[in-house]
Amino acid sequence: MTHCTAAITDAPIDLASYIGVTKNNEAGAQVVFCGDVRRINEGKEVLYLEYECHASLAKKSIQEILQTATLKWSLLEAVCIHRTGRLQINETAVVVITSSQHRAEAYEANRYIMRRVKHEAPIWKREFFADGSVEWSQGCLHDASHDDLQANDVKAGDSRPLKNDHQQRYLKQMILPDVGLSGQQKLQTATVAVIGCGALGNGVATSLVMAGVGKILLIDDDTVEALNLHRQFHFTPQDAGLPKAQVLQKKLAMQNPGVQIESFVQRLSIQNFENLLMGSMVIADCTDNLAARHAIARAAAFFNIPHIFGGIYRHDYSMAFFHGSPCFDCVYPPADNLEDFACDREGVLGTTPLFVSAWQANEILQFLISGHTAHFGKMVVGSMKSGDHKILRIQARADCSTCARTDVIKAKSKNLDLQQFKQISLAEIGTRADDFTLLNVGDNLRNDNLFADALHIPYLQLPQRFREIDAGSDIVLFCEYGIKSKSAIQFLTEQGYRALWLLKH
Repeated sequence: MTHCTAAITDAPIDLASYIGVTKNNEAGAQVVFCGDVRRINEGKEVLYLEYECHASLAKKSIQEILQTATLKWSLLEAVCIHRTGRLQINETAVVVITSSQHRAEAYEANRYIMRRVKHEAPIWKREFFADGSVEWSQGCLHDASHDDLQANDVKAGDSRPLKNDHQQRYLKQMILPDVGLSGQQKLQTATVAVIGCGALGNGVATSLVMAGVGKILLIDDDTVEALNLHRQFHFTPQDAGLPKAQVLQKKLAMQNPGVQIESFVQRLSIQNFENLLMGSMVIADCTDNLAARHAIARAAAFFNIPHIFGGIYRHDYSMAFFHGSPCFDCVYPPADNLEDFACDREGVLGTTPLFVSAWQANEILQFLISGHTAHFGKMVVGSMKSGDHKILRIQARADCSTCARTDVIKAKSKNLDLQQFKQISLAEIGTRADDFTLLNVGDNLRNDNLFADALHIPYLQLPQRFREIDAGSDIVLFCEYGIKSKSAIQFLTEQGYRALWLLKH
């Protein structure tokens, strides 16, 4: 019967007692490894070490490593004991004992266990040097350059793309059971668009960058103003008049050079959202006006991107995470012409956007790591002054001009092959323009000669207006960037239209 023993202790390790316990009559070999505190490390004199760990998680991690090694090499015994607290020179920090019928298996398993423990267990080492310097590392990661960890020593399915410096930077969040290495990898490969670089954008972008989200898109056409510095903490009086997005990009890049940050000094609109948001996994709405929020809602619905909203009025706040239906426009229909409540006019304490942006960032991180959040389809409303808050369930509106219509188009077209569409260029149309019905499914009219007489039905209006299109003619579809026209031709094909062409861009 195989025995696996993992232990974390702040007391000196009594090696003799462990060797006696692990003796097995069936074992032909027992290998014992002791990791001791040495006086010189990387050419520097060490005074002493201190180990810290998340005890229950570290023990669980080591136990899993022992069990894997036992199965891989048919071990009879597998033991790993790791110290915590202060250790002096020559004290034993870690012991690994393996027993098997033959020495080769015991040797290989012992090395395997030690390598994985020092690279994976949530144990931190702080070295105190004679020159007064102090260095932190995870386990023995400080010595990683001397190690020959092989790919087959890593757990199956663990690609381990994080470098050692990245592991050390994010260790304090990686020890959370619901984050771990896999969660950090998900953050590292994610892209988040932060629209609005004022108070909310400062807070959201900072939290995401510090957490290690791989790519951040900062979108804002406004400039820094001195009267907003009380709540936009990354900006200084010297930044006044400069583009917010570019200043914020520079400040965040200094905080975490490992994150890719791009800035766009543009206002999000129907004309540019396809270019700006393609590839984003989440959109953070950090704006303060309804026109921008409606544009963001439509963009999120069009690309089916989760969209998190935060709004502030004096001491009050509202926050919601939308994905699909219901959407922002279900709560605030564009036709309602609601008044904007900008912080510049109504006033705000800096603590309110800090609170709201922290909630937004936390929801984004939870979603990126786990794929879900408890607040989809709900709105949190509250008051910083009273401390009260409520969570309201949002109802989708069947007549919503954003999520309802987009869902109809996507549902009807999701199984069609884009490769089946015929394409035609402007040169091929040439003087035969009268033989075609030109259909503009973009959001803007085209006034140039060739397109002046084109039928204009915006993409989101197709489910209601497609019968205006002559099914007996050859129809050439176009839009601003060619994306809506592909979706529109899918939808029209589903309705029975056959002579459909995509205009080549």
